[in-house]
Amino acid sequence: MRPGSTQEICDKRICGVVLAGGKSRRMGQNKSLISFEGKPLIEYATDVLSQIFSEVVIVCDAQSHAENRFAHLPFPILCDQREDLGPIAGIETALKALHGKGIFVVAADMPFIKDTVIKAMCLHLTAYDLVIPKIGERLHPLHAFYSPQCLKPITTAIHSNQLALHLLSRTVRSYFFPEKCFRKFDPTLKSVFNINTPEDLAKASALF
Repeated sequence: MRPGSTQEICDKRICGVVLAGGKSRRMGQNKSLISFEGKPLIEYATDVLSQIFSEVVIVCDAQSHAENRFAHLPFPILCDQREDLGPIAGIETALKALHGKGIFVVAADMPFIKDTVIKAMCLHLTAYDLVIPKIGERLHPLHAFYSPQCLKPITTAIHSNQLALHLLSRTVRSYFFPEKCFRKFDPTLKSVFNINTPEDLAKASALF
């Protein structure tokens, strides 16, 4: 990506993307719309992203799209173009639809994302196509920036049935945002906490 200020990059070149296409089997219902501390879970993500990016979209599965589950939210809704392939398909859908824009991706079940962390990660976009947190030995692809140059390798990976997103870091220019830097803005690492089970929901309430 070409150089520019953090605000310019966020406003003009990057779209915030919320992935809301999971089956939520462990939760027993669509977790994106579960009420959490007074509002639907997904709105924690959209609220933060809309403070940073001038454009925010939601990517959902075909059933959610057909049932207009997110119609109450003031954001464009993209229907996942590939069913049952996981987050990599949602990222491909977003990159294709946004015509040359980069994206910052989070999952709908992450209520603690922080604008300061995201903006700090954004500083590395001029030199890399993937900016992804590395905490311990684990990468967090659902709290990451993807440039338009990631689209072709993602599509290739899907065709090869290589669906694990962390593998993308081997094929594009990647920056692993260090845990030390992450903790400067989020000491407890709550930003990457996601909710998959009722137990996770209870834990999130305790962290709120």
